[in-house]
Amino acid sequence: MKPYPLLCRECRHSAPEDKSEGNLRCHNPRVNAGDAYVLSSPDRTRGTSCISEREKSIFFSACGERGAQWEATDIAMGGKNAS
Repeated sequence: MKPYPLLCRECRHSAPEDKSEGNLRCHNPRVNAGDAYVLSSPDRTRGTSCISEREKSIFFSACGERGAQWEATDIAMGGKNAS
């Protein structure tokens, strides 16, 4: 069962942006397939902004406000790495 709310920081596809720990980037292939900047970037770690992805409704994005592509990390599911 998925926790509520689905937080990007607990999704296995998200990672902090290189120059800003406060911004997360999504590396889910289905989310990135719709982002021209990610597809054309020479930097393989770029990813889509989690903020802009979650602001979209589910009808206009792969993940959207419901977190349709969200996948749990150990921390999100109370695994051994949970604090």
